Amino acid sequence: MKKLTIILSVISCTLMRCAAQTKIQEGEIKAKNASYSIKKSTMDFGNGHPYFIFSSKKKYEHGVPGASNWSLPMVKKVDFHVDEGQTKDIVYDVLRSRAKELHEHNESFDVWFVFEVSGKLTDTYFTLQENTIITTKEIDTIDAHLRAEVIATFTGKDYQNYKAANYTNLKPIQF
Repeated sequence: MKKLTIILSVISCTLMRCAAQTKIQEGEIKAKNASYSIKKSTMDFGNGHPYFIFSSKKKYEHGVPGASNWSLPMVKKVDFHVDEGQTKDIVYDVLRSRAKELHEHNESFDVWFVFEVSGKLTDTYFTLQENTIITTKEIDTIDAHLRAEVIATFTGKDYQNYKAANYTNLKPIQF
């Protein structure tokens, strides 16, 4: 009986590791660093219906608040600075071992951010193509690195009226 329990435990652990590396599907996924909600687009953007991935760690679930004197989110992006090269480096570093496979598959990776005016990254959103080979485990690792390393800086004075701002200027990362 003890051998059977050990064997079943080993099989269970193996299956759990495999599940973490499976193809992206709609639904709620628990990963090592966060949980994710995955939605498939109803629109075809030329290469299928992409997946939208939202981290459960999002602070501004109901949208980024407007300024104290203006109800809309910050629109003046010239005073909003994010090191896009750092973001790309993090994505490429996490996926480095699969770079050739991702290139052959013509993968594209989109990421959007929400930053507080302190520069802290609070929310991340990802978009992957319908037939992606990027796994939820890889998304989770990328998300953790982005949150730990990427910061925004603001210049000018407009940003001081806001609590947070969307950063959607990053071009898709191609492999």
